[in-house]
Amino acid sequence: MYQVVISKNNKFQQLLSDAEMFQDIRDFDLAQAKLARGEDELLPLSVAQAILDG
Repeated sequence: MYQVVISKNNKFQQLLSDAEMFQDIRDFDLAQAKLARGEDELLPLSVAQAILDG
């Protein structure tokens, strides 16, 4: 069974944009939680060492 919704294109585009923003916020929250638990780092060690080494 299919369900069909008819909407103006601008409303559809706004819904898509809102969904993308929600996903971005969710991804940010998950990354922040990993940082808080010490499961991730802001820069990989090799990058930090390369910066320090010049």
